Amino acid sequence: MTTVADASTRVPTRRPVRDLRGFWRVTAAVIAPLPALAVAVDMLVVPFPPGADFRRAIAGSAAHLGAARASLWLSLVFVLLMIPATLVTAWTARRGAPRLALYGGLLTMTAFAASMGAPDSDQAALVAAEKGLDPGLATALDDAVQAHPVAGLLTVFFLLGQAIGLALLGLALWRGRVTHAWVGAALAVSGPAHLLGAVSTTACAVSWVVTAVGYAGASVTLLRTGDDDFDLPPAGRELAAANEGTRWEPTSTGGPSGRERAPTGELSGRERTADDGPSGRQLAAPSELSGPEQTAPGGPPGREQAAHGPEREHAAQDGRPGREHAAAHGGRPGWDARTVWRVLLAVTAPVAALIVTVGRYLLPYDTLSDQPRQIFDKLVAATGYQAVAVWTGAIGPVLACSGVVAVAWVTRRRAPVLTTAAVLVAFPGYTALFASGGYVDILTHAVGTRHGLDRETAFQLAAGLQDGFWSDVLSGVFVIGHLLGTVLLGLALWRARVVPVWLAVGLTVAQPIHLASVLSGVRELDLVGWGLTAVGFVAAGRLLLRMPDVEFDLPPLRR
Repeated sequence: MTTVADASTRVPTRRPVRDLRGFWRVTAAVIAPLPALAVAVDMLVVPFPPGADFRRAIAGSAAHLGAARASLWLSLVFVLLMIPATLVTAWTARRGAPRLALYGGLLTMTAFAASMGAPDSDQAALVAAEKGLDPGLATALDDAVQAHPVAGLLTVFFLLGQAIGLALLGLALWRGRVTHAWVGAALAVSGPAHLLGAVSTTACAVSWVVTAVGYAGASVTLLRTGDDDFDLPPAGRELAAANEGTRWEPTSTGGPSGRERAPTGELSGRERTADDGPSGRQLAAPSELSGPEQTAPGGPPGREQAAHGPEREHAAQDGRPGREHAAAHGGRPGWDARTVWRVLLAVTAPVAALIVTVGRYLLPYDTLSDQPRQIFDKLVAATGYQAVAVWTGAIGPVLACSGVVAVAWVTRRRAPVLTTAAVLVAFPGYTALFASGGYVDILTHAVGTRHGLDRETAFQLAAGLQDGFWSDVLSGVFVIGHLLGTVLLGLALWRARVVPVWLAVGLTVAQPIHLASVLSGVRELDLVGWGLTAVGFVAAGRLLLRMPDVEFDLPPLRR
């Protein structure tokens, strides 16, 4: 017979949250070497040498249209996968060499993003060849585009950033001992070797193959890594602190398998501490111990219980954070790289959405009624708007996916299935938003501010760039990715219960509202749609800022 007391103390049965860490490990391992291999093949396929002048590029494209088109298809693989592949490599090295992985990962990802924002003369040369444009007039236009300060800055940053960044990533793989030393060395030398493109096409292609080998080394490591060494386990769908003034409270998994969830208010399985009672099984309340400042059972103050998992993780850490912890173990005093990743992700999360919000509202043309030539003429006349668009387009690729990753990071442990579906759709979608480069923006700005450029040739070039298959593919990826992906991100926020319901609902309906604006021509709706997207990303960033590092990622390995 069940008594009232029994009923009041019964713990409700909860369905275990699915563990998708194995799926992400394998997916990341497969992706890592692909974009560098695509660039290597591209170097051998493109019908003119890297760095060739525009006239020669037009002639080569006209003589081998199939090869020129194949080159653009291969460049799509680079555009959509290079940043995720670099993030995978940095992720693999982050625990063994956290600072090198931080410096190398950020610099390399930023450099590759800069290459996506730079104006692409190869695509313009193909358009000029396909349309039969006058080579002299087209070359004058391309010279004006490449003379813009943004084009030069992005090109220089890409060349130097990837050379230094890949060297640091290679050192991180070597220093972290996550793969063979020669693999780290190969990746380290491949970045500077990319600069050989001006000397030999074959040498440049080989250097990208070497980059792919370095990234493949990270892939092999991931395939051999256990899930507990890859990422934190699922934490269930318990309520997280969402009320104003309430700090983040870790929710947890209960056992080594990471599949049983503890009730809200208990500490994570990696942060469990014993009380003074005889059983040693009771968990301390979050108000008593916070983050890394937890005590181990039976140990002196300032000692933390070791995380469950492989023995190569530190068996016991000092509870003292940061500088004191490093000094206690003979390391250099300093900050935790996880904090830098967390804060950067939080701060940059809403930037791209805010850029789009303002940019779309101030568009100098009507997206419904204006024809291509009218749009071109209005863009040429709006020199101030285009000047701003050129510079915001330069930073857009760097920050395009920060909001997606921020939301995914705070939901991945509590709503892994929805988060996985959202990231697989939204990440390429938001990447494609800025991946077409700034050629058309710089071109229209140059025609509006410089004399002597042929306006008709400029229109034909701009129209060809906007209507080409390369642009069509990116537009399709963007439309599907940002519409469906943002809806799924909002549902993941709602399912994870880490923000108030209205914020999750706002992000869920944000892009459908944007779609209604596009179909109706009412710009105020676009302000609401993209504005709600930015608000949702801000909410995720706020959670990240309040999240302790132990809830953000696994700790560095202690050697």
